[in-house]
Formats: sequence, C-alpha cells, structure tokens
Amino acid sequence: MSAFALFASGHRLGDLRRLVRQYGRGAESVYPTGAYHKDGLQLGTDLQFIIPLTEKNNPNFTGCIDRNA
Repeated sequence: MSAFALFASGHRLGDLRRLVRQYGRGAESVYPTGAYHKDGLQLGTDLQFIIPLTEKNNPNFTGCIDRNA
C-alpha cells in the first residue's frame, strides 16, 4: 500500500505508530504486509520515515527522532 493510499483512507503515520507503541498491537496487523498489488513486489519492513541528518542537527526540529514503532 502506498503512502497516498494510507493518506486517502484517512490513516496517519502517527496514528499507526501509536497503535503499535501504546496499544500493543502487532506491526503486521497495523501496517500493510505481503506483496504489493503492482508488479508483485514485496512491501518493506520499516515502520517510520528516516529523519535526515540535517534535521537531527536542526535546533528548531521538534519531531520524534527515535526509531521505535
């Protein structure tokens, strides 16, 4: 499932992470898994976007920089 499909269906990355981290649901039940519907490619296993190093060094950046789900 693409990021656009998650956005179009009303899901936000923060909501999905909260289901895993605070409510104890398994990542495989929250995030899409298996084969992608186009070209038979497999979906990745990352649960968050990687924060670029330039943002980690930015004193004005207030986002979450941990990689926990």
